[in-house]
Amino acid sequence: AGVAIQSGDGWVLNAGDAYFYRRELDADRRRCTPGLRFYQTLMEVDREARFANQDRLRALKRDHGGEVTIFCSHDEKELEALQRPTR
Repeated sequence: AGVAIQSGDGWVLNAGDAYFYRRELDADRRRCTPGLRFYQTLMEVDREARFANQDRLRALKRDHGGEVTIFCSHDEKELEALQRPTR
């Protein structure tokens, strides 16, 4: 499940548990730290669905990245970037 909020600067999408590390949405190839990769594999119920959801998020980022900011609160750097006040 994810939650999308329309802000004054476009949409912000919390991607929930679809991924845990920001580089998993890289366009050229998904990357994940070994520890998080192990944890996600351990916790996943449907590997194909998890990867399909990540593919959909990559396509959303590629096609609408200027309109929507995708983040995962599991990724400390992504969460911190969104929590910083803008000027």
